[in-house]
Amino acid sequence: MTKHVKPMRHALRLALLFAVLSCGFAAREAAAQASVPVTVINGASKPVPVTGSINATISGTPNVSATITGTPSVSISGTPAVTINNAAPLQVRDRDNPANNPFSVSLCSSIGTALSSCAVPANPGSQATDITFTIPSVLAQGSASANVQRAVIDFLSGRCTSLPNTLIIGVTLTIPAGGTPYDVVPVNVSAVPAQTEAYAFAQQTAIYANPGDVLQMGASYVPTAQTGIDYFCYMTVSGHYVLQ
Repeated sequence: MTKHVKPMRHALRLALLFAVLSCGFAAREAAAQASVPVTVINGASKPVPVTGSINATISGTPNVSATITGTPSVSISGTPAVTINNAAPLQVRDRDNPANNPFSVSLCSSIGTALSSCAVPANPGSQATDITFTIPSVLAQGSASANVQRAVIDFLSGRCTSLPNTLIIGVTLTIPAGGTPYDVVPVNVSAVPAQTEAYAFAQQTAIYANPGDVLQMGASYVPTAQTGIDYFCYMTVSGHYVLQ
């Protein structure tokens, strides 16, 4: 009986030792398989590239240095303060400045042929003799073009000449042709005695016209004799275009 007890004790001891060792190896293996948080710090020379859609909330006053390509959509809520640090000044252009897109045209109105007519340059000089002018819808700007939103007429000036049989009492600019007239009162600047009557006018204005509107000049007169009506007037229309 004693002979068989000792071997059994040795077997039990070996089995217990094997069980203890097995538990130790299992615990180590489980610990090795568990996830461990890792923090990676990249220096400024090795930024982490980010692609795709980014949803982020930035609070405080961080310094953000970013290069954005393409045409992304950016939404800003509230009233954040934005500071632009740039060695060169920020270029700003006033698109509606009258000096950017000026225009000047001359219009003509005449009755009779004793002095001149709108088909022949006036005396003196060679004034343009257009009877009407149409506001353009597109304005050429070098190799490009821009759509005209409105024309603003800033100044009207000109002269009239008539025979003594015709008294000029007013000059009109009608927009569009046959539409609303804008009146300017001329001043008689004739020499005494005079073979003809000379008039001059100049008026600062704020008149608006749309693309396609036709500008036309006219004159109001009173006959002073039964020998007919003879006058010649020209008007310089100056203004600027407002672009879309």
